[in-house]
Amino acid sequence: MNRKIAASIMFFAMVLALLSGCVSTPKDVTDIIEDAAQSYAGSQSNEDVAQGDSSDSQDAVDNFEEDADEPLMPASNPSDGYDNYLTVKGDAMDRLTEASENADSMMTVTMGLLGISMVDLSLITLTAFGEDLQASEMAMGFLGLQNVEITGNGNDYTITYIDADGVDVQQTCKYDPQKDQMTSTIVNADGTVAMFFEYVHNDDAYAAQYYYPVDDTYQIIRSYFDMDNIAAFGIFAASEQPGSIIGQTGLDEEFVVNEESYMILKDGQLTVFSNGTTSTN
Repeated sequence: MNRKIAASIMFFAMVLALLSGCVSTPKDVTDIIEDAAQSYAGSQSNEDVAQGDSSDSQDAVDNFEEDADEPLMPASNPSDGYDNYLTVKGDAMDRLTEASENADSMMTVTMGLLGISMVDLSLITLTAFGEDLQASEMAMGFLGLQNVEITGNGNDYTITYIDADGVDVQQTCKYDPQKDQMTSTIVNADGTVAMFFEYVHNDDAYAAQYYYPVDDTYQIIRSYFDMDNIAAFGIFAASEQPGSIIGQTGLDEEFVVNEESYMILKDGQLTVFSNGTTSTN
């Protein structure tokens, strides 16, 4: 398993560990991440014994933190592109959390960001999806998936697998490395959409949207964030899948504005809209 895949698995495992006391994570997602983390830890232990490496766990943590601080590398495949997207998204969420620490909207921001963080767990296969499709299939096996098969045609890929509940799942991924933009859709065995995800990367900013089922309806998360200033997220109910943003330019923080809830941090000012009320700090 390459270093980037391992780092991504460790990241999701740590997120789950931090959130386990706050939320109830679906069992299948929990099992996938815990199994992946344990498999990676076991493989590393075996490698250390074979190589006579006596480094302790703290060294591993230090190395992981150093990797996390490295600048973004140009992406040539879906895994690298998605990894860069998650890195910038994580920094944007950190800025929002810090900006809300002494604000009246702190709880609203905290709970909103919790859901925005967890939604990426359903796309964890993208973290193990590189140029070597055979290696990608093997890596997804470490994530607890069975009968993984990836077929590729140019920039279009289809992933089929059996999840932890024994359900057949199909995921499509279209990635454009020249424009660094992605569309990925997960469809259940009954044909229903379990996740529709897109991002576009223009200049130093990302715009993204998620569409996924919640109870008897669907929900959309929209986001827009750059490297160091703007961090904007909106969440609202939807009755149909949104139109594609692939190829769009000129998007900005207004992309996330809706009639239910959103948060925008820009130029140091935090604006939060929830339950029909707007607060600005």
